[in-house]
Amino acid sequence: MNLGLLGIFIIFSLGVLKSQNEFAPIGAEWHFNHDFDGVTFQEEYSKYQVTKDTTIRGQACRKIEGILYLKDSTVTNGLNFFVFDRNDSVFYFNRPFNNFKLLYSFRAKVRDTLQFFVPYVMDFRPNDTIFRQVVDSVVIKDFSGQKLKVFYTHSLDRWSFGGFNTYAERIGNLNRPFVAFPDISLVFQSLRCYQDSAISIKLFNKACDFRLSTSNKNISRQYDIKIYPNPAHHSITLESKALMLEGATLSVYNLAGKLLIRQKVLNNHNPTDISRLPAGTYTLIIDVKNGYITRKITKM
Repeated sequence: MNLGLLGIFIIFSLGVLKSQNEFAPIGAEWHFNHDFDGVTFQEEYSKYQVTKDTTIRGQACRKIEGILYLKDSTVTNGLNFFVFDRNDSVFYFNRPFNNFKLLYSFRAKVRDTLQFFVPYVMDFRPNDTIFRQVVDSVVIKDFSGQKLKVFYTHSLDRWSFGGFNTYAERIGNLNRPFVAFPDISLVFQSLRCYQDSAISIKLFNKACDFRLSTSNKNISRQYDIKIYPNPAHHSITLESKALMLEGATLSVYNLAGKLLIRQKVLNNHNPTDISRLPAGTYTLIIDVKNGYITRKITKM
């Protein structure tokens, strides 16, 4: 092959690889569940979109704009992010430090300890500005035909934005939008969908922009429903003295919003077999005549 053509081919190939693995290309979109109070589930969502190239403190980056969709109204939530990627790492503009700090490392290995700067500073902990995440495992997962590395981590420090975190190449966080802020609950902020000009990934069993109509009311606070045992190993039983559950529909979802079990409730003491579910936390949605009820269970 002619050396000149070879050089062009190498440059072109590098460009293709860059575009395939680029984080936050223009037009990329994320949809997340937004269940603020810890009781509602899949009622609302937030959408983030990469809108433009820009520069901050001399660093070329891209702007990600977020909008929160509350049932039958739309509210701009004001959570905008500025990011750039370099050497398989993503950096975002951290406002407390007025500089770019690490957001994701896609080259991390198992047992690596990643150091992050807090996205906001609490008044009662003003000097504690760093938290650490340990990489527990790195696996290759198939996302709608796209094979990407997924990183499972846990926090060494007790911050509300620490805890367990899962993120994937190209997509970013799978269980919350980018970084945590004090006015956002982290109860169920799981990723619904991601798409850009090259790929489309759906992790949600409803439309990406699904939000519950206010005509279907969450009546969880009106009725005392007992679910036992909780935590459970093999089965759970629903019981309510104030509400007739016979004929209601029970649905069990994982944290990603995937429906795992759906069955009719035969009576107030009808057990539901959960023995085949992996250990973890699940959400129950009980559809009754005048609304629905949500509860959480833990499978041991």
